[in-house]
Amino acid sequence: MIRNEPSTPSLRDAFARELDPHSEREEGTLFPLMAKYIGREVGPIAVMEYEHELAKDNLKKFGEAVEQLKEPVDTERAKEIASYALQAHVVLTDHFMKEENVLFPMAENMLSAEEKEELSHALGRVQSRGLSRF
Repeated sequence: MIRNEPSTPSLRDAFARELDPHSEREEGTLFPLMAKYIGREVGPIAVMEYEHELAKDNLKKFGEAVEQLKEPVDTERAKEIASYALQAHVVLTDHFMKEENVLFPMAENMLSAEEKEELSHALGRVQSRGLSRF
């Protein structure tokens, strides 16, 4: 059985506090720079933005389902609720792999030195998930 434990919402909130800035840094800074070269409507940037939304949507569904719990639930409902978190995990694991192996190397090769400096400045010299290369 699963219960709405007090730590569950705080863990979810902590995760969102990390994921939201990640998405904002990419969507607000990196993607516009890259879009000048490869567009944003289709291709790698469109896929990455879709994955951001998909992960956020699954985490939202998980959070809403947990918040609605008033009493312990059976195994089937627990699996359904857990599936949202698992789907978000799968999406994000694949997403981070694409960043490291495709998106960031593409940006490294595509962006000019001035654009990399602009990116670095905009990100405040963020040292996470490979962006330190810029």
